Amino acid sequence: MKIIEHVSKNLPFISSVPENNSNYLGIIFLLHGFGASMQDLVDIAPMINKDDYIFIFPNAPFEMSFGLNQKGYSWFDFDNLSQISKSQKILENTIEESLKLFNIDDNKMYLGGFSQGGMMAMHSDLIHQNLFSGYIILSSKIIPNIDININLKTDPRIFLAHGVNDSIIDIYDARETQNKLINRGLDVEYHEYEMEHQIIESELNDIKNWLL
Repeated sequence: MKIIEHVSKNLPFISSVPENNSNYLGIIFLLHGFGASMQDLVDIAPMINKDDYIFIFPNAPFEMSFGLNQKGYSWFDFDNLSQISKSQKILENTIEESLKLFNIDDNKMYLGGFSQGGMMAMHSDLIHQNLFSGYIILSSKIIPNIDININLKTDPRIFLAHGVNDSIIDIYDARETQNKLINRGLDVEYHEYEMEHQIIESELNDIKNWLL
């Protein structure tokens, strides 16, 4: 796959594109977790599907410093959930900007994320929600007392996955998230893995099969 870093007028992002991209392809937007960056999930793209999908990895807008010239990014501060709406607007513009760069199959558009990125996917009131065929939510959870903004009109499918040994977001939060999504009438495929707060190969294989 061809990996290109884009300097956007909105959020910077990385695209990972199949070598042969002459045909209309599907597209998957994957949002990184708290304290990470757009580089964090790039390596998983070819393990999911290297022929039929373009992957877009946006960089979250809020910079975090960890000292010793180490920095990361977040979609919102957990003590300031109003930042979700600020991230939402610039993410929305980034999605719109990136869609203009490629020939896209409108029936194969997905939004997902890991950890805090998954929360953004579920809670952001994106105009483009009605374009997505499904959502890929990894090691994440629904934030209490905030609406889920997945557009029900498009009848999207959900791939929801979590590690039973996750010490960052408890497995019981994932099971509660599953129940809440199902109660909203959504089609949820739920997986648990013997892992911590991470992504493993068998999980990626299950995503690959779910996309098929």
